[in-house]
Amino acid sequence: MCILFFHAKKVASPGKFRLILVSNRDEQLKRPTRQAHFWTDFPEIFGGRDLQGGSAVGTWLAVNSKTGRLATLLNLPCLPTNPNALSRGHIVAEFVKDVSISSANFAAKVSSRANQFNPFHFLAIDILPSELLINYWAHTGSEAPLSLIDLSPTDESNSTHSISNSHLLTPLNKCKKGLDLFQEIVADLDDTSRKDELCKQLVSFAKTDTKFWPDEILSLRTDLEPHLEKFSSIFVDVPENTYGTRTHTVILVDDVGKMDYFESTLTENEEGGLEWRDTRQTFDFNQIA
Repeated sequence: MCILFFHAKKVASPGKFRLILVSNRDEQLKRPTRQAHFWTDFPEIFGGRDLQGGSAVGTWLAVNSKTGRLATLLNLPCLPTNPNALSRGHIVAEFVKDVSISSANFAAKVSSRANQFNPFHFLAIDILPSELLINYWAHTGSEAPLSLIDLSPTDESNSTHSISNSHLLTPLNKCKKGLDLFQEIVADLDDTSRKDELCKQLVSFAKTDTKFWPDEILSLRTDLEPHLEKFSSIFVDVPENTYGTRTHTVILVDDVGKMDYFESTLTENEEGGLEWRDTRQTFDFNQIA
């Protein structure tokens, strides 16, 4: 179970951020994973990689450092899951690599083979000089075509949303309550001169272990019993299942097109224990046409 919050503006005023995003990846704590890095097979792509099964093609979040294309995927519940389904992590990798295709056309392309995947929802962001395009779409397991929801900020309004492991339109309590906390941080620290402080506060927010329980939507997840309440917090910890939040990602894009990508990942050390390791990378999208 993962979660993501973002605040976006079409164009930012001087000294403000166009995009503020923070996400948690929840997974088996010792699932083979490589922390965010430039991919050797696609050197312009930066993001983590899932190494389950010995492959390194899937990812949950990645950015194309040359084009400003960013994507992330979160799972949706499915009972029962299809053990023979294709890895959903391929979808993010495919989208950020193929800069010639729009979000709408990519959604149509995936829709034609959506039944090959277990349910998921997808957030696509294109960072352009004069606009910031954000599209959301979900594969719920039905045969219906994937439909896009345009979340792009406009001249009249910014775009602030939260997504977890339920559909955008039926948010979990931790999305609704967490969004209030997230907006307080944004209101206080939307200032590029306070970037480091903002990043620190967002990581601290991502570690919120308050249980937003009970939750009518989460209660439907019978597959998570008897630990449902433990999944109601932004930071998830289910030690008896060796499962929980293992990656925090903060992405900041300022008014001149500079992106800071910060990731903190729980990684297995040489002694077989787990420790948090940080990485940070900066990109400049100011020259993107």
